[in-house]
Amino acid sequence: MPVHGRTAAVSVDEGDVSALPVRLHQLQVHGTLRYSLVRPQLSWQRSPSTIALHAHCRVPTGVCSFDYAVAVRRGARSEFSSASGNVTASGLAGTVTLSTASGTSMPRGLSGRATISDHSGDITVTLPVRGPGC
Repeated sequence: MPVHGRTAAVSVDEGDVSALPVRLHQLQVHGTLRYSLVRPQLSWQRSPSTIALHAHCRVPTGVCSFDYAVAVRRGARSEFSSASGNVTASGLAGTVTLSTASGTSMPRGLSGRATISDHSGDITVTLPVRGPGC
């Protein structure tokens, strides 16, 4: 999806989100759905710079999970959120916002400004490795 706004944003209501930088000028989202009994519902909405993914497991038992891999342009302002799931961002630069209501936020090797919020879960930060003398 080409990003026409200033911020590339991905919002997920259920599932894990992993974000990585790419050289492209597009926001790319690839997903994996796992289920055992009944296929869950999945829908999405998009605007010029935002994609919102809505997943719903229709039965309370059995396997039902969603994993999303997001590729965002290097250095782009980006926002990633999950209402229920983990949010991981690795190697991104620029202004990055990670948030989850119920899950773990895991920023790894970010450079630039990062805002991280987690209502009910853990925050695990891995800083970039710097060379000698830094």
